Amino acid sequence: MVFYLLLFAYYIFIFFGHKTSDNKVLLIVIYLLPLFVLTAFRDISIGPDTSSYYFFFYKINNCNSLADAFNVTGMEPGFVIINFLATRIHLSYYSLQFIFALFIYFSFGKFFLDYSNNIPFSCFFFIANNYFFGIMNVLRMWLAISILLYSVRFIKSRQLIPFLSIVLLAMMFHYSAAFFLLLYPLASVNLTLDRLALVFIVSLVILLFAVPVFTFVTNTLGMYEGYISEERFDVSNNIAIKLSFLVTVCFFVFSTYIKWSLIDRHLTISGNLFVSNISLLDICYAALTVSVCLHIIGLSNNVMGRVINYYDVFLLILIPDLISVINSKKNRILTSFVISSLLFIKFIVVLEFRPEWYQVLPYKFFWS
Repeated sequence: MVFYLLLFAYYIFIFFGHKTSDNKVLLIVIYLLPLFVLTAFRDISIGPDTSSYYFFFYKINNCNSLADAFNVTGMEPGFVIINFLATRIHLSYYSLQFIFALFIYFSFGKFFLDYSNNIPFSCFFFIANNYFFGIMNVLRMWLAISILLYSVRFIKSRQLIPFLSIVLLAMMFHYSAAFFLLLYPLASVNLTLDRLALVFIVSLVILLFAVPVFTFVTNTLGMYEGYISEERFDVSNNIAIKLSFLVTVCFFVFSTYIKWSLIDRHLTISGNLFVSNISLLDICYAALTVSVCLHIIGLSNNVMGRVINYYDVFLLILIPDLISVINSKKNRILTSFVISSLLFIKFIVVLEFRPEWYQVLPYKFFWS
């Protein structure tokens, strides 16, 4: 655990000690490079799903045709095709792992470059909220999330067909990316307090029936049935889930307060949050609302934590950007300290009490 605490401390230092620079691309490369290296060159023992992807790759390698590859695997078609093509040009599994990591971190780097007002904070948030560990585990989902990041511009400009095309592409790597379709209509809805209350009440109702509904859906679709019988569907000893829920609620309360205070002050700024047909604030706040709802539903099972990632990645942009519009420097520093403390507690609790979620202890390079 000491290794990851030192890594966390490095990003704390970046966050609080960074200096402004005109070369944002260089900053992003420097900040994300350590995470990329650890992801790209990890051993198959890092992350409970990594070994399955390793054996999947060599299973594909033994197939004589793409049709055979589809017949012998249960993975999404896009992931099957990429693996099949890699085997045809004689890439090793670790070469493909490198390529996947490169695409994911390039996508997030571009996401930060395009939308974040505080890139060091976004990078710190990236590791502190366990996205880094998720990438080393649920690879297909994070490939899908990385693809979906490119759809933000089309949500803002209300271009439905390009948005749907990107979601469809993401579904080629993880079918659950279909959940992301909710964001397009929700981003254009004025989320008043009474509407927020309504969606949270509906989420509580769904919570009561989440387990039987999930079981029915997985059995009907014939996908992800394994989650039901695995420990990650069990809600016993779920302190990490409850803490994650509380932290997200804190982010939601903070975001709601800042959002409405800006509206009350009739503030118009030229930053990322308030530009375009549908503002980035609308998109990020809508995504956070869905994330809170999924967290509520997720109190009944551990699986929902994966679907939540499609939406709470917008915290990487929303929280830094909202902090940047706080007038008082003292309040900005205090808010940053409180948020970093919450994330540190969550980071430690997950590593200590739910190490089986990510299985990243101890870290090991593939050549070790």
